[in-house]
Amino acid sequence: FGLRIMQRLQQDHYFMRINLSFEHPPNFALDGTQLKAIVLQALLGLHGQVGAAIPVDILKCLVTTETTATAILRVPHRELVKVWSALTLLGSCGKTTCVFAVEKVGSQTPPLAS
Repeated sequence: FGLRIMQRLQQDHYFMRINLSFEHPPNFALDGTQLKAIVLQALLGLHGQVGAAIPVDILKCLVTTETTATAILRVPHRELVKVWSALTLLGSCGKTTCVFAVEKVGSQTPPLAS
């Protein structure tokens, strides 16, 4: 009877394909820089300074209309739940109602379109 030891390989980062939708066109240009600021606002709002210190990278950003954007985020594996919860619980940006939808999460970069 041999003892088999299995080790689960842990990824350094996870990749999230997200969609951000606004109820009305925001009063700012929706681009990668603004999207990063919105992600930081969501993290700060739910998790405070600890959340704002999480290194989230916007790898790709595609603004599809004036009210929607799709992006690929890279998130440290230990912080995935914090980022996911902060994004999905964000309900407004400034005075404009918005919603994040997490479309796909994985250890490999998902395609932006599909």
